[in-house]
Amino acid sequence: MATGTEDAENFVDSIIQVFNREPDTVPLSEVLQNNRRRLVERVADIFARKGIKSSQKVNAARDLLFRSALEEVKIQFQLAHFALFKQTETVQEILEDSFQLELEVEAGQVLLPHNREAAEIMLACLFPKKRELRDTSDVLAFMRMFLGGSKKRSLQEDRATRYKTMVWFVFLLIDLVRIDNENACREGVLHLKAKFLLLLKKAAGGEIICEESETRSSDFEGGRWSESLFGYLQGEERKPFLEDLLSQFNFEDRPHHVNRVLLAEHRRCLYRQTLDRFC
Repeated sequence: MATGTEDAENFVDSIIQVFNREPDTVPLSEVLQNNRRRLVERVADIFARKGIKSSQKVNAARDLLFRSALEEVKIQFQLAHFALFKQTETVQEILEDSFQLELEVEAGQVLLPHNREAAEIMLACLFPKKRELRDTSDVLAFMRMFLGGSKKRSLQEDRATRYKTMVWFVFLLIDLVRIDNENACREGVLHLKAKFLLLLKKAAGGEIICEESETRSSDFEGGRWSESLFGYLQGEERKPFLEDLLSQFNFEDRPHHVNRVLLAEHRRCLYRQTLDRFC
């Protein structure tokens, strides 16, 4: 008969094997393998708990392993993670203007500013610690999107669009807090939400950058936002992309909207997580 430690070892190894089956989730397997001894001990502690159903112990152990992998794996955002609505060229121009980088359409292998913080914010709001990871397919889909080798399995289009929309939301929030740091940190979520909506409205209306003036003093708030991601979303050629992006943000909280990862609860989490990291 297997001991508690043997059961824990078998369980950890089974999850490692699951992650090893696809190139996209091998990085998760590597994280677990590197921390195997510590994780086996923690799983053994879970299995030793009294008064809890076996199924609950298994769920708790699986949750522990998936979260351990998510928290330590390194996510690097690329051009493909921003490319929406088949407007890759427009997206590339916006990102290159905003981040002053040259992106390759095929690879996009550059490190964007605040890459680590953006990944942490997304993970915290997609997979909150207070909620059990009942559907582990969500984790695998997320990893398939942001990790893996060159032969990535494609995601269902709606799901990919949800993740990419959140990427835009997070990087826009980070730019907002970076530029308006004093006000955002002092006033908190309500200010951040109101300012975010205002800047998007200004961008959609072509009001952040005054096209008729050669000086920044005529731009919105004296040019404070002219070289932000919001400013570079402005322009007639970029307006269709921005309008589609705003629709995906689902600020109206339509219950049957295709984007299920940017409902009010997700947006509140993103506001708080951004403030936590930049204030």
